[in-house]
Amino acid sequence: MDVTEVLDTAVGYLGLEDLCFSKNCAAALSDSRALKLLRAINLVNSEVASEYFPLLKEETVESTDGIIEYIAFSERVLDVVTVKSQDGCCVRYKLFPSYLKTKEGGSYTVTYQYLPPKLEFSSLLPYDVKISPRLIALGVSSEYCLLSGMYEEGVMFDKKYREALRMALLTKGERTVKARGW
Repeated sequence: MDVTEVLDTAVGYLGLEDLCFSKNCAAALSDSRALKLLRAINLVNSEVASEYFPLLKEETVESTDGIIEYIAFSERVLDVVTVKSQDGCCVRYKLFPSYLKTKEGGSYTVTYQYLPPKLEFSSLLPYDVKISPRLIALGVSSEYCLLSGMYEEGVMFDKKYREALRMALLTKGERTVKARGW
């Protein structure tokens, strides 16, 4: 999913038809409204990644004394999910503000949740098919309205955004009806 695709959808919701984010409308990218929309999409992207659909990454890191600094990872660590030793066994660890600590040094495979990098107009959003451009565009529209002082419209878009998030969070798996006693 492309940032410009989401912003074009949000522009349609907001009625800002004079803004165009397709490849041949580069003049719109310097508009103050476009920069506000970019700020809004970054806010929504961070919210979705940190609260609803976590972005997970697995990396192997080395430690000599059991301390693994967060800056050793390629992404900004939000939360550590698991730490495994070389033989694949889960290892106990303790989190600190700037590092995590295991009992001893060695090579560890760490699975962690990370915050997405700041988006630009040419960026791609890091989500799978559960997150549609419409869902992100509704969140962007809500944030844009709130940033612009259009509070009633912002609340309306926020309700639609929260409902779309709720629907995306529902599992589409097997549903069963509880057996009834006769």
